[in-house]
Amino acid sequence: MVKVGIAGFNALTRTLLRVFISKLTQTCPPQENLFHIVSINCPKTSIECMVYMLKHDPIYGDPKVEISHNLDEISIGGCIRIAVTNCEEQAAPWKNTKTEYVIDVINGTNDKSGVKSLKKI
Repeated sequence: MVKVGIAGFNALTRTLLRVFISKLTQTCPPQENLFHIVSINCPKTSIECMVYMLKHDPIYGDPKVEISHNLDEISIGGCIRIAVTNCEEQAAPWKNTKTEYVIDVINGTNDKSGVKSLKKI
């Protein structure tokens, strides 16, 4: 299973998280997933705002699992914990969460995918 970090929090990020969350309704924790989201870094969005947007998604509706948070992590379904940091991109502590790849959506892109880059850590 690949451990993924996300730099930024936008519509693409929320869609990725909702796909991940939908797998939790089948098994918790999701053992057979190809990826596991372990961290999010977004310098401009508070953890409270992230949780609110995940709980009240206008496209996907309310999730079927509980989403909560503490100071530095989001808990999904009581069995998945995602570390959250709010530092500048260069200072993100990806190695602390054993992140293997980072999907960067912070700095914009030239194509319609919304992904700036996929970086191996």
